[in-house]
This record gives sequence, structure tokens and C-alpha cells, in this order.
Amino acid sequence: MRTQFSLRGRAHAQTGANVRTNVQGSFKTWTHRLTGALLLALVMGLMTWRTALGGINAWRSNAGSMMLGFPEWVIYTGMVPALALTTTIGLVQAVRGFGVFDGSDGSANAEPA
Repeated sequence: MRTQFSLRGRAHAQTGANVRTNVQGSFKTWTHRLTGALLLALVMGLMTWRTALGGINAWRSNAGSMMLGFPEWVIYTGMVPALALTTTIGLVQAVRGFGVFDGSDGSANAEPA
């Protein structure tokens, strides 16, 4: 005898209701996705800008950690590229959408490659 585990069957037996998983969450419409991607790009852009200015300030003032005297600007150089990449991802998602980009014809496809 073969047993198959099913969340739908278990939840249905306990509550009497069908339970379905919504992968997209609250971003169901295109406008919500666009707004979310633009908001991500805006916030990450501001963080990139302020972190870059903080790193430049730490470099000019020769600031270091209290215990070891390790220069603070080194840490900022690791944070700025990651924040800039996140900003770029948000902008690309706002422009091209959330489909899978295969790169062959320059378009985003909704179907996985």
C-alpha cells in the first residue's frame, strides 16, 4: 500500500476547507509588482548613496575601529557594490518584469528556460 502525503487533504480533513498556496503573495497585479520594484530600487539607491558618502568620509577622516584600529572604509567598500547591485536588480525588474530572462532575444519570458 502506497501512502502519499498531501497538505491539502490534511488541512481539508481538519478544517473542511481547501488550502492553496499563493506563491506570488500580496503582489498579485502588475501595478503592485511595479510599485514594489520601484520602491526597492529607490530605497536601495538611497542606501547606496549614503553608504558611499559614509565610506568616503571614513576614508578622509582615517576612522578606525576602537579595539583594533581596523579602517572603517574597507567595510564600506564591501557594502556599496552589493547595494548598487540590488538597486540595479530593482530597476531591471521594474522595466522588464519578473519573468525569466533567457537573453536570446532580449525579452523576459514567463516560462522557465
